Amino acid sequence: MKTIIILIFLCAFSNFIYSYGQLPDDDPTWQIVFSDEFDSIAVDAGKWNQIWGWNQSGYLITCDNDNNGTNDTISNLNIGYRKWKDYLDTFPAFPNCTISDTILNITSKEEYFEGVVWSWPNGVFTKDTIPFNYTTGMLYSKPKIRFGFFEIRCKLPMPSLPGSTNSLGPNFWIWGADDSISAYSEIDIFEFNSLLDYSDTSIINFLTSNWHFHECESEDTSCQGDTIFHHLNDYNNIYFGGIEFSNFHTFSMDWTELGIIYYLDHIPYCISSNPYASKMSLMKIIADINHPANNFCDSMVSPTTIFPYEFKIDYIKVWQLKQYCDSAINLCSFDAFSYDYALYKQISLGGSGCTPTIQSGSDITLRATDGILLDYGFTVALGAEFYAETTPCQQQMYFIPTTENLQPPPEFKILMKY
Repeated sequence: MKTIIILIFLCAFSNFIYSYGQLPDDDPTWQIVFSDEFDSIAVDAGKWNQIWGWNQSGYLITCDNDNNGTNDTISNLNIGYRKWKDYLDTFPAFPNCTISDTILNITSKEEYFEGVVWSWPNGVFTKDTIPFNYTTGMLYSKPKIRFGFFEIRCKLPMPSLPGSTNSLGPNFWIWGADDSISAYSEIDIFEFNSLLDYSDTSIINFLTSNWHFHECESEDTSCQGDTIFHHLNDYNNIYFGGIEFSNFHTFSMDWTELGIIYYLDHIPYCISSNPYASKMSLMKIIADINHPANNFCDSMVSPTTIFPYEFKIDYIKVWQLKQYCDSAINLCSFDAFSYDYALYKQISLGGSGCTPTIQSGSDITLRATDGILLDYGFTVALGAEFYAETTPCQQQMYFIPTTENLQPPPEFKILMKY
């Protein structure tokens, strides 16, 4: 008996059908390009920066904080928050980021700190030192990555009182604004906060997943320098509901040229038909706690806000597909253990006198760009799972810069109106 299983998934939030195969842990077509399991005594400075290359910056947020229908403009600096400690000789590397028993803890604290901020009044790069009442932490990866399967296993505090996560917004996201592929690219695997009605504790640890893209005036225009953006998109502002964090959860995102799939504990909860997925930039990985959580228009602490607030991370990993996109293979037999799993140009299984068989108990995924031919003699044994997928060859990239920018990319300054 033949058993062929091909999975097709239709997301309720999407207007198209998207297929997906086995996830990286079970599919050797995927290979790890970046991984940190936090099994050392301190954050690995070879993999991470502790803040943006240009340190904390002063900027304005615009929100309807008092819910009167009119947006209010609030300065982060006037509120007295800062995002992360500056790297100075008198402070340890990666402050507010500690490792204990292979778990990374990013912590927001209520504490006084005199920190450095940067601003650009009249186009002049200016550094100031001002007091802050709160500190928090960040990991900002040294590698830049384009396309792949991004994953974090993490845990957040379980608030017990209304308002106990006011102004706190832990995030796992990727971001890029400093290369010539696009002017600005961002994918938020998650951004967390409570409900905006903090008197309601029925839903806590509220999740959204988003992407943002800004393109140059034309494809012939370099994004290095002052440009005009003709795309500004914020699609799929996905509100997933509350996440209960008595245990760790796994959050993942598969970014391909075709779109983005978001996963919770390896179950897809939404698919984004991002029309610019193939144009988005090399991006860096970021895990941090926004404070204030201005992405939720949430800028004020409450008497019950949790301090210290800990964002616990077990691991962060990124996989990319192994690709042999110029190679076509013809297999008369199939050995699951010796097969070189990768994305090929074409795959042919079977033919006259051939008996390629997917053995019982096997979970096999084959990928090709131009097609997969299942010819005479090909068999999937009862108890096996087989998935065949045609997918474009992707211009995957993995790049580690030798130095960090001391100023924000020009596009970022233009976009944020510095």
